Order: sequence, then structure tokens, then C-alpha cells
Amino acid sequence: MTADTYGDALRPLAEALLSAADADAALTRRAAAMSSATVLADARRQADEIRAEARRQGAADAEAALAAARARARREARSAVLGVQRDLYDQLRERSYAAVAALRLESGYARLRSGLAEAARQVLGPDAVVVDADTGGVTSSADGRRLDLSLAQFADRAVDEVAWRLFDPAADQDAVATAEAGSA
Repeated sequence: MTADTYGDALRPLAEALLSAADADAALTRRAAAMSSATVLADARRQADEIRAEARRQGAADAEAALAAARARARREARSAVLGVQRDLYDQLRERSYAAVAALRLESGYARLRSGLAEAARQVLGPDAVVVDADTGGVTSSADGRRLDLSLAQFADRAVDEVAWRLFDPAADQDAVATAEAGSA
């Protein structure tokens, strides 16, 4: 047999092998395409999950930042309210002291002082030691007990009573809530 004869005899085998190789290559290309499509789909799904988690985390971070900002606003509003209240309280106390100090200059002060001394003796007994208070009025003591009927003490009690009504904690909470709503 000659080389041509071998070539002719092997041609169908070569063609079959080439055809099988082409089919195998086509199958490999399809598998690679499907595999790459699966890998791409998985990558997209993972990217979507990462973005969704980042959004959730961002929302959680934003919520935490917002809560912190609200808390800070409440503290600042409360601090401002307390500062204004303190200023008003101090002014009220100063005016009250001035008003009771002016009573000492009034013509009826001697009668007021006498009445306070008598009230001290009624409370502490007839042996109570009664002395004039520097701010007007009297202080007294007996048997280890002490009674302050000074005009400054009366002013303090009046200021505290008025301040309690003026600086109602429930009203403060309303003011803080209003400030918070304005900052939201």
C-alpha cells in the first residue's frame, strides 16, 4: 500500500476524529459559556447582596447618627432651659431680697418685727432668745432649737414656691420636645 492509499484509508477516521474534536470543542465552549454565565450571575448576586448589606448598614449608621443628634439636641435644649431658669430664679431672688430689705425702712416695720418676735416665743417658748436678723426680721433659739423668721428666709421661701410653679418639669419636657421636633 502506498502513502496515498493509507491517506485515503485513514481519511474517514481523520474526518471522524476532526468532527469529534469539533463537537467536543463546541461542547467545551458551551460549558464554558454556561459556567461563565453562572459565575457572572453569582458575582452579580453577591454584589447585590453586598450593596443591600451596605444600604442596611448605612441606614443603621444613619439611624444611630440621627439618634445621637436627637439626644444631643435634647441635652442642649435642656441645658438652655435650665440656664434661662437659673437666670430668672437669680433675678427673682435678688428682687425679693431688695423688696424685703425695703420693708425695714417702712413705718410699720417695728410692728412687723414685734409680731415676728412674739411668733418666735410662741413656737419656742417664753424663754426663747430673740435677736434681730441682719436682713431684717428675727432669729430665735431655745433649748437647742432654732427658728429663722428673717425677712431673707421669707423671701427665700416665697421665691422657691413661685419658682416651683414657674419651672414646672412637665412644661420643661414640652419645651424640649418642641425643640427636638424643630431639629428633626
